[in-house]
Amino acid sequence: MNRLSSILAFVAGVGFGVLAADAAEPASNYEQLKVLEPFLGPWVYDGPLLNDAPGIGEKGTKVWAPRTHKWLLNKNALIVNASVRIAGKPPLDGVELIGWDPKEGKIVSGGFTSAGFYSHGVWTVDGKTATIRSQGVEADGTETSATILVRVTDRGTMVWKLTRQMRGGKELPDSPEYEFKPLKPAQDGGALTSEDFRQYGEIMVGQWEGEIILAGDVPGVGKNGEKVKGRASIEWALDKKGLDWNWQFGAASGKGFTAWDPASKRIINRGFDSRGALDHGSTVKEGGKWVSRGTTVFPDGTTRTLTDTLIVEDAGNTHIHVGTDVLLNGVKQPGYRDVWKRVTK
Repeated sequence: MNRLSSILAFVAGVGFGVLAADAAEPASNYEQLKVLEPFLGPWVYDGPLLNDAPGIGEKGTKVWAPRTHKWLLNKNALIVNASVRIAGKPPLDGVELIGWDPKEGKIVSGGFTSAGFYSHGVWTVDGKTATIRSQGVEADGTETSATILVRVTDRGTMVWKLTRQMRGGKELPDSPEYEFKPLKPAQDGGALTSEDFRQYGEIMVGQWEGEIILAGDVPGVGKNGEKVKGRASIEWALDKKGLDWNWQFGAASGKGFTAWDPASKRIINRGFDSRGALDHGSTVKEGGKWVSRGTTVFPDGTTRTLTDTLIVEDAGNTHIHVGTDVLLNGVKQPGYRDVWKRVTK
């Protein structure tokens, strides 16, 4: 037997377990792991950090955190791919495997992140609720532990909460509950392509005039809920790889840029205005409509989040923006319905 054959035989026979020569098919621990099926599928948390998260961001920072849970290895394991993405920062990515320990008779997991963090845990599942007792080690050797509570709700969302947290021997407070929503298929709310962005851009480019309802007080323009007239200009940029836009309402004006992000497979929006406010958000397609979710941070630290649904009429020359889920520092605000007319393209 040559050296390569010896190595292959060792890996096949020792590294991954020996299969009997007459085995009809590979063994599976699916019966022990099928309790994890409620947690399968792509999920995403799209919103602000609800607490300060060391190494990730401060409370209120807008994050987009997709994660997928799917079967692997003849249903002997689940693989979890998770990511946390924040504008202007490198993504934090992680991979975890969940499987059955036949000796201990327990569901166990182990994972690593792009920040050098390692963790392992033991799972207990009761219906649509999982309790994970996890221990980990950060890249600098700091030891951590936590009890993670995960449940799938009647609304079809998945809620995560960290309790009994310890880091370097110090107790940490419980985290808020983070609610993950199903990440829809690519054609309706999930990943977008550069071609999708081109189609979106053709809908958006032009000179626009509109009447909007202010979603917040705007100095020199009006009060929250008042109607004002405005103008906007949206043009292709960088060989149609981005959209450059400008807007003006009374004494207030703003600029921004929109592009397709190949990492998150979403359309991202970034902007700033003469008030000193900063905007960031993303756009997907849901129910055949373009839906944008964004956050505005004002100079005094006030944060506004909202969902904006675009309705296209009149062969693309009329845009109706419907604002829902408008929150100002977490307090619900009235929605809006803005109508824009394309003057020229």
